This record gives sequence, structure tokens and C-alpha cells, in this order.
Amino acid sequence: MKKLSLCIVALMVCSALSFAQDKAKSEPADTRWEVGLNMGIANFAGDYNMFKDARFHHFNFWKSDMDFGIGASVKKNFSHVFALELGWNYTNLTGTWKYLGWTNIPPFKTKVNEYDLNSVWNMSNLFSKDKYDRKIYWYAKVGIGTAHVYNKVYEAPTNNNHNWKATIPLGTGVVFRLSDNVKLNIGTQWSWIN
Repeated sequence: MKKLSLCIVALMVCSALSFAQDKAKSEPADTRWEVGLNMGIANFAGDYNMFKDARFHHFNFWKSDMDFGIGASVKKNFSHVFALELGWNYTNLTGTWKYLGWTNIPPFKTKVNEYDLNSVWNMSNLFSKDKYDRKIYWYAKVGIGTAHVYNKVYEAPTNNNHNWKATIPLGTGVVFRLSDNVKLNIGTQWSWIN
């Protein structure tokens, strides 16, 4: 909870900084395309149990490991407020059994390929009467997608036809415009996978 509170405070400070920028004049709508690469840390949260009857139990028996993830995105800006983004993310989710004494339960490793279509909102411009290209701005995104989930380490591999799952991605972050053609995006995305 402390990490979440700290992230919210940091985003509000960045948002306040972007509101405080001097505006020379209104600029025409930003309708450029953007292509990006991303990398970061991925892990699962909430209940996860690979056993078939787990849906009837509401306990999290696994300790999530931090795993490396990569991705790419293509974004079309329609204005200084709204854009559509097509994104791909790949990671391995791994975890170990929490409880000692159950040593015969192996750790798990699950490969996740996720494809999303997100609406991206420039929150600094959305809440400001002056819409222009800011050097620092706060954004939020929400969308729909699908993910291919495949258990790589498990005694009984699952049927590949049932591994496609619907996802609901939510994200937020701060963008720093380093030049006219380069941006640094520091953000997070949470994807709900059924």
C-alpha cells in the first residue's frame, strides 16, 4: 500500500509540473504515430493456483517471483488528449510454493504473450483548458486484449486451444519528451487475465 501511495504522489507532482509549464501558444492537434519498445519487471498478484479445483478455494498458495518482461507498441495520436495504442507484452511468470513442509510441490513457470488495444489519455491535457504538446505529462490507459497463457513447467501440459484468455489492461505513467522525436515513458500496466 505504501508503494501505491508513493506512486500516486509522484504522479501528482509530475502532473502539477506539467500544468505549471509556460504556454507560448496553442499548437495544432498532435496526430503523429509513435513506435516504442519496453522492458521491465512482471509478476502476478492475487490468487493463483494451478490445480484444477483451485477455483473453489480463495487462497494464494504461491509466492510470486520478479520476472523480466519485454514488449512493443504502436500508437496513433488523434489529438493532444486521446490516442489508440496496439501493444504486445511477453514474460514468464514464475512462483514458488509458500508453505514449508510441502516440499514435493515444484515451482511453476508460465509463459504469457499478451496483445492489447488501449485507449491512451493525456491526463495533463484532459484536465487543463490549454491543450498543447507538453515536455512532461501524465497519462492513463485502459483497453481490451487477449493473452496466450502456457504452463511451461508442470506435470500435465494444458490443451493449447484453451490457453487464449481475455484481458483487461489498465495503466498509468509519466512521459518525458527528450526531443521532438524521442520520448521516455516510465509507467506500469496491470492486466486482469481470467
